[in-house]
Amino acid sequence: MSDSTSSSPPSPLPPKVEFLPNQSGNFNLREDILGERISDVTVGHVAAPIVYSVLVALGLVGNLLVIYVILSRRKMRHVWNLLLLNLAVADIAFLLLTGTFTTVHYFLQDWPFGGAFCRVVQYAMFVTCYVSVYTLVVVSVFRYYMTGTWL
Repeated sequence: MSDSTSSSPPSPLPPKVEFLPNQSGNFNLREDILGERISDVTVGHVAAPIVYSVLVALGLVGNLLVIYVILSRRKMRHVWNLLLLNLAVADIAFLLLTGTFTTVHYFLQDWPFGGAFCRVVQYAMFVTCYVSVYTLVVVSVFRYYMTGTWL
């Protein structure tokens, strides 16, 4: 006797994703991947990536404009503006590391890049944050030295 039940071939399409409101007004993200993951998606999981994306875009545009102005004009190349250039580069690195990976983490509710890369990103985020802070300290000390007044 032949078995009449046959399994269907695997679908090349991504798993089906449904957003269904629950009683609290949040949405449930239901992924049908062998029933392995069912999690809640709140408004924060959707809004946070949008907010981070807007902040990254605005920060990149502003800092790239600072870099362009300082590098394109020869008379802008002095110690004060080189410190601001350093701050803009550190801010861009911080935005790219924090904004992009945090957006992915919030949206997927998981860290898909592995444990080693998690450590590298965390380390780089702290380093760029410290570079920004110490650059601001040097700017303040430099300004006090030049003018005799604090910011």
